[in-house]
Amino acid sequence: MELVKPPAMGRLALAGCMLLLVGLCSYKTIDRNQYWKNDQTLFFEDIKVAPNSVLVNADVASSYVNGAEYITDSAKKVESIRNGIKYFTKAIEINPSFVSGYLNRGMAYFKLKKPDSAAYNLGKVWELYPKYPKLDEMFFNVGVNFYMEQRYAEAIKAWQTSLKITPGYPQSQNALAVMAKQGILK
Repeated sequence: MELVKPPAMGRLALAGCMLLLVGLCSYKTIDRNQYWKNDQTLFFEDIKVAPNSVLVNADVASSYVNGAEYITDSAKKVESIRNGIKYFTKAIEINPSFVSGYLNRGMAYFKLKKPDSAAYNLGKVWELYPKYPKLDEMFFNVGVNFYMEQRYAEAIKAWQTSLKITPGYPQSQNALAVMAKQGILK
């Protein structure tokens, strides 16, 4: 009969531990609900708790960059994108092979009309993940930014990179043909 008591005590101890664990988890869930107003409030709270997380830094960065689309004041819009770039940079520092970080930081620079920085980041994406979807299109668009700044050599280089990624990419071929017609490409 003594063998019956230990299993019963074990089950009681297990039930007590489970009840304590459920109670603690419930408390944490209820406490966290106050930050779950939207993704941005949740991510901004998470960065305080996990400042060295690649994903949390990327989420905060994306919140800043995507949130800039809804800001009408141009100075505040630029500030929001720059804040996003800082967090993408931190994520990349934590994980130097974070392809998504380079891609999104490149697109943030593209939004700031900084084609040199955009091209650098897209180059890192190409180095780390050569078959990244639409990378040819992104290099083409960076070439357009260079072209608009009358930086023709850089535009040509971006379009040629686009063609290295996808031989025959029509937009880049057309852009280079226009450059040749204008006598800029020899």
